[in-house]
Amino acid sequence: MQRDADIRPCQRLAGVFGIVRNHAQLEVGSSGPAWVISAGFSGGLVPAVRRGDVVMADSVADERQNVLSIDLRLDGTDKTAGLHVGRVLSVARVVVAPNEKQQLGESHSALAVDLESFAVAEVCAREKVRFLAVRVVSDPVEQRLPDEVRILLAKN
Repeated sequence: MQRDADIRPCQRLAGVFGIVRNHAQLEVGSSGPAWVISAGFSGGLVPAVRRGDVVMADSVADERQNVLSIDLRLDGTDKTAGLHVGRVLSVARVVVAPNEKQQLGESHSALAVDLESFAVAEVCAREKVRFLAVRVVSDPVEQRLPDEVRILLAKN
């Protein structure tokens, strides 16, 4: 059993593919963690995933159809309670329009979209470090990404 003194948080990684991949490589390579947890916000890609729902990834994908599986087993998940397990798609741009979100969800069989999970998972897979992605949905599939969120993302 791991003691609290053995748990070491690493710095926040934010941004898109190449930048995140480079930072993740430094963090994973230098600190040698047993786990990396990528947590943050995402856009919903299917109607069942609502604002405020939590998506836990059992796989992550990129737009080129590369997919990395995550060994995640949850028993008794209750979608009515706002917890979903499924694929998270990572793209290199902020997805704003509802029609684009719907198309991405359908073409990639994904529940949510973000900017960084695939890049971090790719580094973890290469370094043989366990990975978990957890996302809270900020904008459901039928809603355009609010201007305030786009402005905030542009600052990062």
